[in-house]
Amino acid sequence: MDQKKVRLGDVVDDYCSRCRLLMNHGVMAIDGESVKKVRCNTCMNEHPYRGGKLPKRRKDPLADAYAAILGKLPKAGGTGPGHHGGGGSGGGPHVPLAPEDSADEPEDE
Repeated sequence: MDQKKVRLGDVVDDYCSRCRLLMNHGVMAIDGESVKKVRCNTCMNEHPYRGGKLPKRRKDPLADAYAAILGKLPKAGGTGPGHHGGGGSGGGPHVPLAPEDSADEPEDE
């Protein structure tokens, strides 16, 4: 099956650096048969045509730091320090609150 020639104004898929998504783009410039410049139909950002390819994922610089810190912590579910047993909110044993006194209101004599 023959591929249709791309012309000015045609819509092609490309990665938009502003939207950070693969979006529809209008062709703005052509050199011979290759697309050179496109405009995102969503945000109207003009950029060079990237061939519809997503950029390489950047390595998260904090991932190694988090892994190193979490590796030093004791495993969860143990009875070591910091384990309070029970499933409460971690504030110690549950103590019911006493009924509020009417300290704000004057007492009747």
